[in-house]
Amino acid sequence: MPTTRAPKTSPTVATAEAPVVVAAEAPRKHFCFDILDAEKILRAARSNAPAVAKKGATAPVLDRFAAQIELAKQLDGAGHVSLDAARSGLKDLVGDYRDAAGLACDSLDGFDHKLAKRLLVDVPFPRDDASLARYAGKLVPLVAKHSARLADYDLALDQQQALAEATGEFGKALKARPAIDAEQKKKSQERAAALLALRRMTSFVRRAGRVAFKRNAKRAAFDRAERPTTRASRAQVTAEKTARAAARATAKATAAQEKAAAQTARRAARQPAR
Repeated sequence: MPTTRAPKTSPTVATAEAPVVVAAEAPRKHFCFDILDAEKILRAARSNAPAVAKKGATAPVLDRFAAQIELAKQLDGAGHVSLDAARSGLKDLVGDYRDAAGLACDSLDGFDHKLAKRLLVDVPFPRDDASLARYAGKLVPLVAKHSARLADYDLALDQQQALAEATGEFGKALKARPAIDAEQKKKSQERAAALLALRRMTSFVRRAGRVAFKRNAKRAAFDRAERPTTRASRAQVTAEKTARAAARATAKATAAQEKAAAQTARRAARQPAR
């Protein structure tokens, strides 16, 4: 399968100076992968220091390479909680609340619209940031008031606490959005610059290792790291969702059975003895 490669540039030999800061380029999708790949190459180079030193990857060069990796780590994920991340987390928790509250309102006798109105599940899901912040703010005291009942329908206490915390984080991110946007743009440029320098250094040290062990099995140590796959995590998330849905269905069926049994007992108690 053909791959798209970056255009070739003139080789750059690293020196023992401070980490290079170069012109920024667009951040790549796999920032963390680039750091992992660089760490793999650094470990391989230090394990074979005498051989790679003869090809230009001397101890000072490797020290500078290590310093650039640390710089990239510091810049990766630095700064405020992004509004997108806060919004996404809050929407997930609000959705969990609406699922649990909807189950609490439902039974074999039908849907309790009065309870649904009190629990605010009879209104559409918020469509914009302002309405999401207002809606989540109203949910926090409701969750505290009906905590035990919601816990019976798979909204655990840690999720309830997380909903309150996520509401506060989202409110702060929403108020600070203009300042955060400017700061994040600056940090994004810094991350892109650090990443570009890191990829260049990784390429240089990798090339030194491959040339040093051109006809040796140790050359494999300087191959690219394998990209982490998301299939396992997706399967795990799917399994967790299925388990939660099954637990909700079981809780609903159990509640319905208990309610039906109670109604049968009340009817039997009302019937006159023969």
